[in-house]
Amino acid sequence: MRLFKRCLTAPLRIKTTRGFGVHSPFAFSFITEVMRQKYQYYAYPDEKMRRMALSRRSAVRRRPAPLKYQHTVFRVVNRFSPSVILQLGQSRGLETMAALDTSSDLTIAEYSVKSQPDDYNRIISQADDRIVRHATFENAVSAWSAKSGEIPFAMVCGIADDIKFRDVLKKALDDGGVVLFPNIDITPAARRLWKSLNTSLRTHGMTFSNDRFGVIVGLRHLPRQTYMLYL
Repeated sequence: MRLFKRCLTAPLRIKTTRGFGVHSPFAFSFITEVMRQKYQYYAYPDEKMRRMALSRRSAVRRRPAPLKYQHTVFRVVNRFSPSVILQLGQSRGLETMAALDTSSDLTIAEYSVKSQPDDYNRIISQADDRIVRHATFENAVSAWSAKSGEIPFAMVCGIADDIKFRDVLKKALDDGGVVLFPNIDITPAARRLWKSLNTSLRTHGMTFSNDRFGVIVGLRHLPRQTYMLYL
């Protein structure tokens, strides 16, 4: 049913992705210059992305997200330029490295109920000193909140429990934060959390998604709108 629905909505999503019918200046800029940007960036040369592509199939057993999504992770993080990212759940490592490549000053506060897969450690080895692994969720949130005056930025990977993270991420969005889902369908809990956050954010903020890759921007001056894209 979801595949059938995606086929029916494809023409509208293609128009939206090209900026047609998008009246918000922020949304138009974010869609055309970040989500749909096709130009090459300094941080993903062919050699590096080819090496990461070779690693992605063995990183997790589930179907990996297309390589283009790693580029999009880089552009979204680069757009908001956080100094610290809260990373929740098991990561393939590709999205983690894509985020870290935006700035040498960026650090990640990581919390995962399960240990990261072996390939994760290999992929992020060059930037391992900028990833702080926390034994408890509370410690990770505390480290994430240490930077004042910045937009809170979180990245949700392969989580096993959506309830544990829901209230914290909802508060971050209420406060004008950003929550990025590199692969909404990577686990059922990630899908539930995505739906819950979108439902709970009612008064402000924008959602940009193709139903597999998504980002919720909770900036308080933005009207509550949802944009389905063709990525």
